[in-house]
Amino acid sequence: MAGSQDALVLVTGASGYLATHCVQQLLNAGYKVRGTVRSVENEEKIAPLKALKGSERLQLVEADLTSEDGWDSAMKEVTFVLHTASPLPGLTATDDSTITAAVFGTLNVLKAATKAPTVKRVVLTSSSNALMDYDKLRAHPDHVFSEVDWPANLDNLSTYAVSKVKAERAALDFVDQLTADQHKFELVVIVPFLIFGPTLTDAVGASLGMLHGFLTKPMAKLPNISIPSIDVRDVAKAHILAMTAAGAAGERIAVVYQPSYRMTQLGHDLNEEFSSQGFSIPTEEMKQDDDTSALNPHLQILLKQRPYGADIKIDTTKMKKILGMDKLIDMKTSVIDSAYSFFERNIVEKREVVLVTGASGYLATHCVQQLLNAGYKVRGTVRNLKNETKIAPLKALKGSECLELVEADLTNEDGWDSAMKDVTFVLHTASPLPGLSSADESTITTAVSGVLNVLKAAAKARTVKRVVLTSSGLAILDFDKLRANPDYVYSETDWPENLDKLVTYGVSKVKAERAAWDFVKQLTADQHKFELVVINPFLIFGPTLTDVVGTSLGMVQRYLTKPMAKLPKICIPSVDVRDVAKAHILAMTAAGAAGERIAVLYQPSYWMTQLGRDLSEEFSSQGFDIPTEELKEDDDRSALDPQTQAMLKQRPYGADVKVDTTKMKKILGMDKLIDMKSSVIDSAYSMFERNIVEKREVVLVTGASGYLATHCVQQLLNAGYKVRGTVRSVENEEKIAPLKALKGSERLQLVEADLTSEDGWDSALKDVTFVLHTASPFPAPSAADESTIKTAVSGALNVLKAAAKAPTVKRVVLTSSGLAIMDFDKLRAHPDHVFSEADWPENLDNLATYAVSKVKAERAAWDFVKQLTADQHKFELVVINPLIILGPTLTDTVGSSVAMVQRFLTKPMAKLPKICVPSVDVRDVAKAHILAMTAAGAAGERIVVAYQPSYWMTQMARDLNAEFSSQGFVIPTEEMKQDDDTSGLDPHTQATLKQRPYGVDIKFDTTKMKKILGMDKLIDIKSSVIESAYSLIERNIVEKREGYRGPKNYNRLDHKLCRFLKR
Repeated sequence: MAGSQDALVLVTGASGYLATHCVQQLLNAGYKVRGTVRSVENEEKIAPLKALKGSERLQLVEADLTSEDGWDSAMKEVTFVLHTASPLPGLTATDDSTITAAVFGTLNVLKAATKAPTVKRVVLTSSSNALMDYDKLRAHPDHVFSEVDWPANLDNLSTYAVSKVKAERAALDFVDQLTADQHKFELVVIVPFLIFGPTLTDAVGASLGMLHGFLTKPMAKLPNISIPSIDVRDVAKAHILAMTAAGAAGERIAVVYQPSYRMTQLGHDLNEEFSSQGFSIPTEEMKQDDDTSALNPHLQILLKQRPYGADIKIDTTKMKKILGMDKLIDMKTSVIDSAYSFFERNIVEKREVVLVTGASGYLATHCVQQLLNAGYKVRGTVRNLKNETKIAPLKALKGSECLELVEADLTNEDGWDSAMKDVTFVLHTASPLPGLSSADESTITTAVSGVLNVLKAAAKARTVKRVVLTSSGLAILDFDKLRANPDYVYSETDWPENLDKLVTYGVSKVKAERAAWDFVKQLTADQHKFELVVINPFLIFGPTLTDVVGTSLGMVQRYLTKPMAKLPKICIPSVDVRDVAKAHILAMTAAGAAGERIAVLYQPSYWMTQLGRDLSEEFSSQGFDIPTEELKEDDDRSALDPQTQAMLKQRPYGADVKVDTTKMKKILGMDKLIDMKSSVIDSAYSMFERNIVEKREVVLVTGASGYLATHCVQQLLNAGYKVRGTVRSVENEEKIAPLKALKGSERLQLVEADLTSEDGWDSALKDVTFVLHTASPFPAPSAADESTIKTAVSGALNVLKAAAKAPTVKRVVLTSSGLAIMDFDKLRAHPDHVFSEADWPENLDNLATYAVSKVKAERAAWDFVKQLTADQHKFELVVINPLIILGPTLTDTVGSSVAMVQRFLTKPMAKLPKICVPSVDVRDVAKAHILAMTAAGAAGERIVVAYQPSYWMTQMARDLNAEFSSQGFVIPTEEMKQDDDTSGLDPHTQATLKQRPYGVDIKFDTTKMKKILGMDKLIDIKSSVIESAYSLIERNIVEKREGYRGPKNYNRLDHKLCRFLKR
């Protein structure tokens, strides 16, 4: 069959709401698409189509439902047709032209299809209006609608509903009446219910119009009517599945999310998301006898049709059984996504301008980003608009087109009145940088005068509803109180009584907050009164979006760059910057927040010693020496940095600081915060990413362009390492292009070195800390190829000899194989034998070249390390013994294991031998190598890496067949009997059959993998083989077939592997 890249799909009315999603999903699946539009010169209409990903495979042609012209040429060479085009709905049944156009247009498409011999199937978009009969529902409130239902009486239906009923009936009649001399094609009808979900165009149809009305012209009350609905992305998916699904031909298929959605729930869902963004969305339910005259015409029609309060139930068996769609996007997500798409496309204007002061600051940038994400317009103040270094991170934020930057300085009243123009909410986060003693009066003066400048401007701005002020936990904590009562629990009623012992920053925060409360209390009758909320965050950690390092991040930076010898046991109650930003935004609109101080922190409290341990656990393997030893109370403190010394003077040693967070939970609804370990680790990674802290450790990966090696390189880059990779030729662009395409490849250096030569290895090892020796000569199917064995052995020794001359190398991780462990003679004698790292194959004569090369190379490596002399640099050796490696490939080269999957897709066997193929996913093998670099207890060990229970060749076929048989691939699943003829099997499978006892399970002890590497949850092999197949198809190693849909359910192909090692 033709691959999907050769199958041409026609989508009628391609610029429509549903049609654009169909086009996008078809392009994503690799199809060529032709779309009909009324005019190819209407740039406004076709621009969204041209902007779709993959639009180079989209051809637009002119064809109109009201005319027969253009449809024959539009249908040329088309395999599948998605007829989604429909005239716009009217509100009454009097507009016969809409009905005529729908019927006539459908027949025009079908007539053209009968003249196109290539057309196999037409998928017609009908509507739930062609299925629901409300008279039947009134008579039988428990009736469950199905595809056998049609509305009996069309007189009460809207024009759109009548047009859908008549067009679908006309289509079914047309296909039934096709004569012998006409080309016959299959017809499938998709019957979607009310369609919601994000729009890719600027046109708003009936269902999205309902949402539009909620946001722009809301009703006072909501009628309690059932509106069974579905997301547009699922409707598009249903159309594409229906093109090729077995059993779909000749069927009507209802497509709807169950249980049914209700208009009252729609109001609640929109209100919950958007009431804080300036939208007044009703949630009160209308009673059945309330006046409905104020409702919009569309809703009045719905109310007339549907029995009030009745639930509409639909049988979705066909959708689930024929299309395999049993998990749909939930309607709350769908309607909220609809609304956000309106904002993004400027169909609905965003509300509320929020002013963020000191917008380029650590906390402020997070506030700005979250506000932009929530759809607000944001105005940010900065000291100097010409300071590109400061404002570049703000311009780089997602949604920054809705961000306006203006100049205003805390030390000056100028600029604040204009900054406050048309503003609804103010987040005053700006604060002068902290000092270490209370002598710096200018910091305190600036903090106080700055707050008052902002509040004075707010009092003159009639639009300002609420100001949220960033104070600090230091404006709550009184350490004298803690000394007197170690079990004391702080709350927002606390203030420090003695400011003399506080650092400048603490004093500035106390005085600025007190000044703010005094100012608001003293507002006079002729001044605009606004509400004040104060957020009191404790020590703030978390990723930075800027290149400036403040006090709290400075602590993490010092741990990485200038660590202390020992860590004082002092409590540092903390919170993540993302949670603090969230608290500010929630505080803008939260009921009950006005006039409140709200402490924001993670509980239980964090400790400086724990901070050290968390950073050490994550980064000690990356070349950072982070102390974990605790400083005793009477130890010398003179070597501590000034900030830590200042904290020690303030806080009672070893005392826990407890804070009541009831207000944070009750008023802001924040009861789940980011844990502090994640927060400080994210802080550190963000400093690496922004080059605030330089990364350490160079790791050498040999044979870097290989299947396993590329995954090792990617995971190392994700973990922050500098990577050097060896390749045979740095000029072989085809080989090295996948490496250059890896995320973080700016930290990857490629050098030339070949296993067959000693040249290049000494320079490749320069300044290297860890070596992953993954390179191996390509396996041959027989044991006759001695050169493969010699290359494997000499290559391993070349690497190890160079490591013995490189004083920086700490550990070498060697990739061996499960073949260097398995002894099939032993398995024949003892079928229940469980292999472990203590096993080696005793007789190499029956093994393939690759297996022999792995055994001999590994033995040579162990011998070499044992024989290192006193004058040679001694390093540690760890050997990873993976079983058959499967999983997605990042390169275009296919090795022996993934080739097995390739053969199933391209040259399948008629029957499958029942042989055990113990396997593991390539990402887990890469992870094992990287963990083995630093894992305590790994040195000197062989470590088997395998998924258990073992996999079988027959299971592999069944898994591939289940996923790909509907996508044009014919994969056998019948099991071969032991005495069947095996001559038709491929050479690789024949070799495997000769080695292994038929039908015997191969079991492994994976204790070391679990205990030493901590790997107890591996990727399951079903996922692994399916992702192997998708990666082969997506990289065009295996040709797409007609009906290919793409990896929709296997998102691991996107493998966002950041911090993969700690997942």
